[in-house]
Amino acid sequence: MALAPLWPADLTPDQQQRAHKLEMSLLAPCCWSEPVATHRSEIALSIKAEIERLVREGRTDREIIDLYKSRYGMRILVEPEGSQWW
Repeated sequence: MALAPLWPADLTPDQQQRAHKLEMSLLAPCCWSEPVATHRSEIALSIKAEIERLVREGRTDREIIDLYKSRYGMRILVEPEGSQWW
């Protein structure tokens, strides 16, 4: 009997690209000085994992960004509202 893996399926190349763009657009809320994509804090790593899960689930970029804005406020955005790509 084969067991199913305990980790989620890998992201497709398109999903990986989306997740990375999202991670580059959010600041790590522990210090507000570096994007989640490059920061190595526990919270940044947690956000990266959550973004990957949300992308995998089919959430839109806007839904994901809005989730983090509601959680952390506008300060979470690397770029001010209106200058983003989404």
